[in-house]
Amino acid sequence: MRNRRTSILFACLAGRALAWGQIQVDAPITLTGQDAADRQVTGVPATLAPNAALSAKVEQEGTHRYLIPSAGNLWQLDLTTINGAPSAGLAILVTVPQLDPGSVSLLLNGNGPYQVDLGPGRQLTDSDVAPGSLLSLVFDGTSFQVLNGAVHRRRDCPSDMVAVNEQYCIEPQERDTLDFYDAAFACVSDNKRLCTWGEWYRACTLAATLGLANMSGNWEWTNSSANEDLIARMVGNTSCTAAGTSLVTGSIPRKSRCCFSR
Repeated sequence: MRNRRTSILFACLAGRALAWGQIQVDAPITLTGQDAADRQVTGVPATLAPNAALSAKVEQEGTHRYLIPSAGNLWQLDLTTINGAPSAGLAILVTVPQLDPGSVSLLLNGNGPYQVDLGPGRQLTDSDVAPGSLLSLVFDGTSFQVLNGAVHRRRDCPSDMVAVNEQYCIEPQERDTLDFYDAAFACVSDNKRLCTWGEWYRACTLAATLGLANMSGNWEWTNSSANEDLIARMVGNTSCTAAGTSLVTGSIPRKSRCCFSR
């Protein structure tokens, strides 16, 4: 039996009069019969009607909670097993349709729209999940939260960057000369980050293929540290393998370039 508010009909025989009563059960029911056959409820119909007890067959099939919305970012869903608006704790499974650019919301039985969130302050968007993915959602009373984690697809590189591989993108040009903290902050302000030493080296070896400029001839900051506190790795002064270290406090301004995780 499902752990939800359930209505069970009990036959009550009083003399010759047969009266039917309906009770609401708001807690798990424990069956204590000695034999296994005595610890089960049988005869529950395979119905999807609201407020009806769900049979084990219906629960195992999952059809009462599985929904396929039409294409678009506002999913209009009809769930026949509930009346009206959803209550906190309602769990559904949704196959992601073809999405348009932007965030995702849903209407359930005409109520809403409710946001579909990947986490606090982060609404699901077309860049987070691929069409055909199966999402497990639960209603928290305000929005639907993704429980199983979105099946992420790789993000496209920003228009001013090039893909080094399936893992990250890099800027083809050096940025202006800045100290370490300002260089790191400039990347973060553009929703990017300083490249690691390994990322920079990999991109440098592919510079001609990727069209990267000035990969040697200047020291560039990376976000990789060295073996001492407040020391950052710098690379590229004479070649792809050239590397050194520099203090990040009161550091000499140097060139840099940003990377972007896909």
